[in-house]
Amino acid sequence: MFGRKIQVNQVCRISPKLVEVVGTSPDLARLRWEPGDKIKIDVGGGMRSYTPSDVNVERGMLSLVAVVHGNGAGSRWADRVEAGDHFRFFGPKRSLAMPPAPPSWAAFFGDETTVGAAKALLDALPAGTPVFGALEVDAQEKDGVAQWCPRVPAVARKHERGQALLDVLEQTQFPDDDGLVWLSGEATSLLALRRALLNRGLSRRSLCIKPYWSVRGKAHRKQLERGELRS
Repeated sequence: MFGRKIQVNQVCRISPKLVEVVGTSPDLARLRWEPGDKIKIDVGGGMRSYTPSDVNVERGMLSLVAVVHGNGAGSRWADRVEAGDHFRFFGPKRSLAMPPAPPSWAAFFGDETTVGAAKALLDALPAGTPVFGALEVDAQEKDGVAQWCPRVPAVARKHERGQALLDVLEQTQFPDDDGLVWLSGEATSLLALRRALLNRGLSRRSLCIKPYWSVRGKAHRKQLERGELRS
């Protein structure tokens, strides 16, 4: 088995379904990592993709957020991982990119699968950068997510996935100059967000879109990513 070996140092529950895993490895010193990059983890029974919330190559430290849901291999790993365990990861690979120059303002709209990415990207912005957006999560996740990633509000999911994010967007007044909007999470819900942003006059070059999953499966997510969701 190839890949880099990580020792788990700490595991904590951000909320009932979200787990923060912090690990260390001397191999991290050889990494070139940018906020928003993703890695693949061998969770035992398959590989799963995660966007680390932080990587400190000097300290050899990596942290990520995993979602406990259903009975898949990734969910079982997230529910059972504990301090002292080891796992292997592969990467990093570009996923949600930081711009070459700091934006004058930024926004992030996502769901529970993007909490780690939101923290990584928003924490990397220069101090004082205006930040907008929201993270849509189940009601029982809201308080924990709000405390862990305070740069954008956590909002409770309504009956229709993505509607809470559209409501936040409708109430948001962006500055007149060009900024950057990250959209990530469930693929079909991102279509309406993208359409609403473009209808408000934002340019396609202001959008960075990365669907992580789709309620209709992996093939559908890839189809949208290569088609309607292309920034």
